Formats: sequence, structure tokens, C-alpha cells
Amino acid sequence: APVAPAYTDYTSITGAMEAGSTYPISIGVSSAIGTTYNTNQALVWIDLNQDEDFDDAGEQVFVSTIGAVNAYTGDIAIPLGTMAGSTRMRIRLHDTYVGPDYVNNLNATPCGIASYGEVEDYTIMITQVGGGGYCSAGADGTGLGLDERIINVTVAGINNNSPNVAPVAPAYTDYTAVSGTMEVGNSYPISIGVSSAIGTTYNTNQALVWIDLNQDDDFDDAGEQVFVSAIGAVNAYTGTIVIPPGTMTGNTRMRIRLHDTYVGPDYVNNLNATPCGIASYGEVEDYTIMIDASTSMEDLSTMEWNVYPNPSNGDISILYGGKDAQVRLSLLDMAGRMVHEQQAYLINGQILPLSLAGKLAPGSYVIRFNSEMGRHEQRMIVR
Repeated sequence: APVAPAYTDYTSITGAMEAGSTYPISIGVSSAIGTTYNTNQALVWIDLNQDEDFDDAGEQVFVSTIGAVNAYTGDIAIPLGTMAGSTRMRIRLHDTYVGPDYVNNLNATPCGIASYGEVEDYTIMITQVGGGGYCSAGADGTGLGLDERIINVTVAGINNNSPNVAPVAPAYTDYTAVSGTMEVGNSYPISIGVSSAIGTTYNTNQALVWIDLNQDDDFDDAGEQVFVSAIGAVNAYTGTIVIPPGTMTGNTRMRIRLHDTYVGPDYVNNLNATPCGIASYGEVEDYTIMIDASTSMEDLSTMEWNVYPNPSNGDISILYGGKDAQVRLSLLDMAGRMVHEQQAYLINGQILPLSLAGKLAPGSYVIRFNSEMGRHEQRMIVR
């Protein structure tokens, strides 16, 4: 039996769906539910427009029949034109009973507490038709085989060791389960360790890094190539990555390519210094980067927000100085997980109290404000 509030964050588990396609879903339940709870139902929402709620038309993507079954099954359709990128899927198992036999605070919405059931969240990567998400990349060892390899990546909290053995074509590894955090406007040292042989004999090799700063599922936009190493035989290619002001916050992808720049008669080299496709030699690795708002105070003159005290024990007050508006407030931890959310209609000069003392672990959080005036963020520290 789940422990109240019967919610589990499984957003570290990611599935992929393509706009315009339909996917079968099965929501398995306990054997007791599958035989005796004949008023239960499963509901699913996906945040298709990635605005951090499930309130928009079409975002409820699955409503099961009501009954006692071992699994609620059906289909989820992702409409053509759905925004590409990483978003959240919420699943609620709930009781639809209305009657005199027992009290049931029925809740068939994506938010809030129901009397019975359970809620789980997952991550869905939406891709465009024919796009397949991020382009594939790697190396095939044309002519001389594969020997150059990445053995360590260290940047922004990532310190990932990969096997010091010759990669297997297409020499690509998905490490997107490994994540680091970078703040808008800040710079980060990066070290891309390579095998000892590369550090002595492969003097035409180079390391390249891209980050999908606008989170549009490619690395083609201006400024998304964030690191180009010197060419040479070294044990680690090192340098600095800068996250420019205005970068979209949230989880995105970082791609690292080790490749051979050689052009000449000595051997065949299908040189590829792009984030996509196959090179003759080298290796490609992908990681996840959580882009965070800057730790520096945001421009409160334009935000028209004042959060105090900061640091706090979790109990804060928010002074609102903007025009009267409906506002959605979200509190995220440094891994990008939402730990609190609420909506309110605020008027100029209103103070909104937020009582979370004892509910938050000590550390840094981001308060995100969404209204018709846009989205603004501010760092909050809990001690």
C-alpha cells in the first residue's frame, strides 16, 4: 500500500513519443484491485505544450473504462504539431465511487489529493514526425578500425568514466541518465579525458561539445557549439563552457564528439566535425544538462517580485508588485523536480505567504512565476 500522499516521482524514467503517432499504454494494478475494486479508473495527462501544467485542451490523453481489472489498457495519441522536447506525463489511479457506502473525496483532475488511489509522474521526450529526436552520431572506424575513445567527462557536477576499450561501431553511448547543472550566465571548466594512446600518438585529434540551449532537439542553432578544443595528442582536452544570458532553463542535451581532423594522403578519414552523422574515427557521448537560473538576484524591477526572508526555513512571503493577474507559482529543486505548485489571482501590493518549513530539505531551490507577463525565476535557499 502506498504511503500518503501516494505520489512517486519517476521523471528519471523517460519514454519517447513522436507527434502524429499513437502508442498503447498499460497501467498495471495490484491483483486485489484487479478483482474487487470495480469503481476504479486510470487517467493520464501529458503536458503537450510544456507550460508546466496539465490544464490545456487535449492534455488529458487517456481515460480508462471503470472497473476491476489487472491492467487498464488503451492508446495515447500525440497530435501533429505538438512541441518537441522533454515534458511530463502524470498517471492517476482513482476511485470514481459516489454513494452512501463510504466517504470518497473523488478527484479526477491532475492536481490535488483524492481519497483513494495513487499518482506517478514520468518524463516523455516528444519528437517531430520523421525527426526521431536528436540526430544520430558516431564513428565507424573506416580503414583503420576504432581505437580513439573518451574515458572521462568532467563538467558541472558530471564526473563520468567510460570504458577504456576500443568502442564498437557506431561508437556512440547514451549517458543522458548522467546529469550536471549549469547556471545561466556562468562558465564551467570541462575536461574530456581520452585513452593514454591518444595522449601520446594521435596528434590530429580534437574534442567538440554542443548543448541544445533552446531545447529544440537539435544542435544547429547559433551558439550551441559551446567548446572546440585545440588539436593535438593530449591526455585530456580542457577548456571552458559558457551558458549565455537568456538561455532557456530546464533539462537539455549535451553532445561530445572526439574526432580526427586529419586531411591528407596517409589514410582515409571521412572527417566529421558536426554534431550529427558518422565520422571515420573517434567516439560520441551524450549527457543531460539542467540549465538553471542564475544564483545572482534577478532583475526584480522587471519581475516585480520580492521573496523574503531568503535564506529561510521554508516559510517565506512573496510581495507582488505587478498588475493584477492569475499567477502560477512552481518550486523546483536543483534537479529540476517540482516540489510545490499553486495558483493564485494576485493584486498589486499583495503578500502571498508560502508555508513549507519542515517540508523541504536544506538546499537551493528555484521559484518560478508564470503569468501573462511572462516567466520569471528567482533562487531560494532553505537552511
